[in-house]
Amino acid sequence: IRPHKLQLLDWLHSDNIRDRKIALTILPVVGAELPEALPRLRTLLLGHSEKNSSVDVDPILKIITLIGPPSLEIADVLIDWLPSISINSDFFDKALNAMGPGVLRPLVQSSPTWNEIALCHVTKIAEAFDLPTLEQFGVFDHPDPLVRTPFVLGCLARQPSLLAQLPELVETLRPHRNLLQLLSQSLQALGEQATPALPVLRQLQDAAPFELGGLLHALDPDHLRHTALSRLGDPDPSLRYQAIYSLHHHLRQFDPDTIDRIEALLEDEDPTVLHAALQYLRERPLRDEPRFSRRLGQLLLSGRIDIRNNFEYFSSSAPLPSLVETIMKLLDSDQVSHQRTACHCLRWDLGLDPE
Repeated sequence: IRPHKLQLLDWLHSDNIRDRKIALTILPVVGAELPEALPRLRTLLLGHSEKNSSVDVDPILKIITLIGPPSLEIADVLIDWLPSISINSDFFDKALNAMGPGVLRPLVQSSPTWNEIALCHVTKIAEAFDLPTLEQFGVFDHPDPLVRTPFVLGCLARQPSLLAQLPELVETLRPHRNLLQLLSQSLQALGEQATPALPVLRQLQDAAPFELGGLLHALDPDHLRHTALSRLGDPDPSLRYQAIYSLHHHLRQFDPDTIDRIEALLEDEDPTVLHAALQYLRERPLRDEPRFSRRLGQLLLSGRIDIRNNFEYFSSSAPLPSLVETIMKLLDSDQVSHQRTACHCLRWDLGLDPE
């Protein structure tokens, strides 16, 4: 059988796509005793020709894991391919196990510029090894902060003392949303032990208000509340939107003063702010419903909010006189969608014949 196995290795470099696919399909089954495959697989992985650019990396990695722990030469190539494998797949873990700590050496030596997808993979790699092994490879002292940061984040739950490194990593964290999500997850795992990270979280709050808002609410709700209330009148519409979002989803703050301030934002010119204010007000405790219904009816008629998504709520909460007045105006509208909405309400909500 062995000569036939060697022929399969030759097929890996065939110009015939069919031959290459056959080789990649059969070698994982019969190639466990073929260490000769490693250099050829390395060449295939390194190839940038048209025939290799579309090669499926999974079968190649499967062959390598069957052969056994790869050499450092192979690990040096595989580190470039790991980002193309889903970190949620079983095969990613198998590849890491087969490569062993050797996967760390090319990573820390080459100082690659990782994109956001690869950053998640580095964190996954950090979770795969114990702290002494990671320290041995110097990942926590790496001069490239983009390499060091995901290792620090991936190990925060196991080594809270790494929190001391966060202040110097703020500018590395800020532009990477995936890193900010990982920061939030790691600090949530620490619970109250994450309190020393509050100054860093406050610096990064604007970069990731949705990712970090829940964590800030858990660790420092007063600061989050003060920031949100102060930004309801900010000239920047994105900050007004973030403020409403925090008050709505993180703080769940529905006191009368906050309700009045957000209701005033129904006049906001920015559509995202208007939509956020409307969503917040729809969940508020019922208070002065007729006045709110009139304002909602005006917004529907002005076309500033989507009539299809909001009219059902309006028709269920508005006093009958206000509802009838709005329906009549919709019937007189030149817009067919308004007329249809009014007819639907007459027929199904009020039980009347639109004719």
